[in-house]
Amino acid sequence: MAVTFTSWQDCTVDGVPHTLDWSSDAAVRGRLLWLYAEAIRQAVLERSHVAGAIAFPRLDSEISPDRLPEVYWYNVVQQEVDYIIPWYVNYLDNAGDWHGKTRPPMWSEATLLTAIGAASRLTQGADRLPSAAWCRQQYQILDACRWIREDGFGASALRFFTTVQDATHGHYIRGVDGDYADDAAFLAAWAAAPWSEVGSGTMDAYPNAFVDKTAVPGGFHYQAGRGRNLTFWANPTYWNGLAVATRSYAVSIDGYVEPGPYTDPVWQPDDFDPAWTAGVPYRVVTAAGITLTPGVTTVQALAGTFGNHAAAPVGYSTGDGQRRTWSTNTGGPGGRQNYAVVKYNVAGGFSLR
Repeated sequence: MAVTFTSWQDCTVDGVPHTLDWSSDAAVRGRLLWLYAEAIRQAVLERSHVAGAIAFPRLDSEISPDRLPEVYWYNVVQQEVDYIIPWYVNYLDNAGDWHGKTRPPMWSEATLLTAIGAASRLTQGADRLPSAAWCRQQYQILDACRWIREDGFGASALRFFTTVQDATHGHYIRGVDGDYADDAAFLAAWAAAPWSEVGSGTMDAYPNAFVDKTAVPGGFHYQAGRGRNLTFWANPTYWNGLAVATRSYAVSIDGYVEPGPYTDPVWQPDDFDPAWTAGVPYRVVTAAGITLTPGVTTVQALAGTFGNHAAAPVGYSTGDGQRRTWSTNTGGPGGRQNYAVVKYNVAGGFSLR
C-alpha cells in the first residue's frame, strides 16, 4: 500500500485521494486512525532527517489497516519526538523575526507545549489503534517543528558575501573614487552615484562596504563602495541533518550575521550601521527557492539586505587613510557568527507541512 502526503491534510492511498482533518480531537476521532498514524510516522522521519537523527528502524515500516503498530511503536515515536524538539526553532518568538533582537531560540518541550495549549504530553494506551487525542497532539508538536537554525562554524559551513570581482553572480556596487573638498561634497557625489555591475577591482575580496579617506592638497581623496547583492554559500556536509537526509529539500532561508567583540579598528561594523551591536543578530538576506542536497555545496546569488545599501556611509575615518569596512565572511578579530534559519515548510520542503 502506497501512501503519499503532499500536506498534513492531503494524501493519496494507492492513488486514491484522501483528506485528513486535524482541527480538533473530535475531527480526528472515528476517521481512518491508521492513516493519521502513518502521517505521524512520515513526519517524524522527515523531521528527524534534517535534525541529524537516525530514526529508529521500527519507524521504517508503513502503517496500514492490515499492519497496525504494536504498542511499543508509540513509545518509539515519543522517544524520537523527544529528540527532535530541541533541534527546531521556536518560530513564534518575535514573530519569527530576530533582526536586531536576540538569537533565534530553540524549542523546548515546555515552550512547545505552552504554544499548543497543552498541559502535558499524552501517552498511548494498550490499544494498537491510536487515540484521536494522541494523534492530534503529535501533529501539533511536529507541525511546530518546521524551522532549523544552522550555525555556520567557519567558512566551511555557511557564508554570505559579495565578490565584486566576479561578474558571473550579478554583483553590483555603488562607489565613489575621487578628490573632494570636504565630506559634504563627497556625500553629494555618493548620492548621485549609480549602481554599476562589478565596478573597479579596488574592493577587498569579500567586503560589503568600505570607505578610504586620505588627505590630499585642497581636500581629501575618497574611495567608497557598497555591495548590493550577496552570495549565499553553504556546504551541507557540515550541516546536522543533510549528512543523513535521504533526499533534497527545498527551503527558504533567513541569513543572519552576529558581530563579535571587535578589537581591530579595521573591522568595525559601527562605521556603517551605528545600531549594530556585538552579540546581536542581524538579518542579511531572506531568500526562497533554495534546494539543499546532501553533500552538495550550494552557491547562489541572492538579493541581499545587509544594512541600508542606499544610504551613504557614516562614521568613516577623518583622513588617516585607513580603510573602514565590514563584511559577512567569518573570521577576523573578535570573530563573527553566520547562521541561517532554514525553513522547510515550503513547497518541496517537508511533505507534511
